[in-house]
Amino acid sequence: MTLKYRPEIDGIRAIAVLAVVLFHLSIAGFNGGFIGVDMFFVISGYLITTILLREVEGGTISLSLFYERRARRILPLMIAIIVFCLLVTWPLYIQSVFAAFGTSVAGAASFVSNLVFMRRKGYFIPSVHEDPLLHLWSLSVEEQFYIFLPVCLLLLHKYCRRSFAYWLFGLAAISFALNLLICGLSPKVAFYISPTRAWEFFAGGLLSLPLVRTTSIAKFLAWLGVIAISVSVLFFDDSIAYPGVYALLPVTGTAMIIYGISDDLSLVKSILSWKPLVFIGRISYSVYMWHWPLLVFANMLVVHTMSAVQNVLFLLFLIIISTLSYYFIEQPFRNKQLLRKSASFALTCLVSLLVVGGTGVFIKKGNGLPGRFMENKLVADAEKDPFLPLIVDDNTRQYYPIGDTDTTASFVLWGDSYARAFSYGIDSLAKRIHTSGYCITSYLTPPLSDVNIKGQNFRITKSTSQAFDFIKNHREIHSIILAGRWSNYYSDKYIELVADKAAKREQAKAKLFEYSLTRTIDILLSMGRIVYLAEPLPELDASINKIIFKKRILGRDINANGVEVAEYAARNDSLHQIFNRLRAEKRIHLVNIISYLPATTRYFVELNGQLLYRDAHHLSIKGSQLVAPAFQEAIR
Repeated sequence: MTLKYRPEIDGIRAIAVLAVVLFHLSIAGFNGGFIGVDMFFVISGYLITTILLREVEGGTISLSLFYERRARRILPLMIAIIVFCLLVTWPLYIQSVFAAFGTSVAGAASFVSNLVFMRRKGYFIPSVHEDPLLHLWSLSVEEQFYIFLPVCLLLLHKYCRRSFAYWLFGLAAISFALNLLICGLSPKVAFYISPTRAWEFFAGGLLSLPLVRTTSIAKFLAWLGVIAISVSVLFFDDSIAYPGVYALLPVTGTAMIIYGISDDLSLVKSILSWKPLVFIGRISYSVYMWHWPLLVFANMLVVHTMSAVQNVLFLLFLIIISTLSYYFIEQPFRNKQLLRKSASFALTCLVSLLVVGGTGVFIKKGNGLPGRFMENKLVADAEKDPFLPLIVDDNTRQYYPIGDTDTTASFVLWGDSYARAFSYGIDSLAKRIHTSGYCITSYLTPPLSDVNIKGQNFRITKSTSQAFDFIKNHREIHSIILAGRWSNYYSDKYIELVADKAAKREQAKAKLFEYSLTRTIDILLSMGRIVYLAEPLPELDASINKIIFKKRILGRDINANGVEVAEYAARNDSLHQIFNRLRAEKRIHLVNIISYLPATTRYFVELNGQLLYRDAHHLSIKGSQLVAPAFQEAIR
């Protein structure tokens, strides 16, 4: 059974997909455009529940036909997108990123993309923003809901017909409560899993029930919904714990619009029925499916981010390819112009998914298939981590001995993942000069006091306390080297104070970063230790994957991606002022890393056929060995 076509629903779809696309293009005013996904969930819940309820009540429901309709709507284009991404990434993506992409392919083919991306974490894991299938997480959530919903409605209609509405509302309430609970513990988990998103579909599903309507209230709610969506798009950003309670605004806003424009002609309905908007809504699935992989590959070719002109050209190309996709992939399968017989269609989809999913598993099991092109050897050497088997992890800090372990430890290298990268070269140097020490490190745990990374509970404070205990209990250690990605923590938007009122009063006298670093130095000096502070490292503006991508397509020299010497100085001027002030006031020592990095007008990324960076921010073994002499005084 099909519903009477409502062009205004396609208008809402257009608003949703445009919000997502403009958000991903980083267009000003669309910081909260990611709520377009929530709008899609509400629309899907409304349409699918309405269709299923009518079929259930009319006695015409067929689960096999329902699943075939959903499959014809979703799978042909999804499979085409996956194949397209495989063809592009196969000759261009470096080994580690391609291996992660293989997992994404397998996850998409088995409808669990949301769980794949939920599980990705860690500083050295390739950025998910270079994965062209990232956007399929929402499709997996939708697919999982489609598997569950028909059975749920059939059971409720059979056994709870009189209280059907209460059960539907109750399921929505349980899912929303679960969303609040899990979002408070882990926003990332709440963002990706189906149980914390189901209430958004049920919110749309509730609109399929007989509801009392008055024209004045409907019009008012429609405008209220427009305001709710507008506020969400304008004022939300990726710093909030989402979905959580924030998702109520776009979800109820979408529901109010659907409710408010159901019957009566209104200005909101007229706007949403505007033909260009309706057309975008009709091709919205293709727009959504194509926009992310095309944007990922486009961003891999530009120096920083796309310009305004490039954004306009991208949008035009996106509309063209989405239109072609709609007419030549979506419609032929949906209208049964291709593979008309259900059995043929099902078999073709099953085989296609098995082949595509198997290819993903093959890529992952093959460790990204390093033999695809010669640059993979260059990158693989840069990504080696010799200390991984030695790490003892207590979920807060990682520590391991470095240097000549037959000698008495004399130093500690303490910091976040930057310290771990420095430890490669320091270990080699310490072995040559017969000294030893320890490396205390973990990602996002800089050696700062009384502060915490926002959204990470008490990760830093616990790690800092443990590090102080370790140093205090090892009296043979006389030198402490502090290292970190200081540019991250210099921004007060990234760290927050965790301290008593006295500390807050003291902190008010200085920038939070300077205050927290000074606190660490003071405590170490009070223990009688000598403090060495590693200066900032030049950070690349592109990932190693992006650098190799551009090299293979555009022939761009790897070292052309290095940071300009003058730009590095300008970027880190404020940090250098703080460090020089601490050296003068606290009598600490600065480790001048920069003087050991080769440069002309730019700092090198590659030297003699070896990469100096393992990713955009961390040194490789070769890079670490180059700067190790800067630490010689500290480790003697």
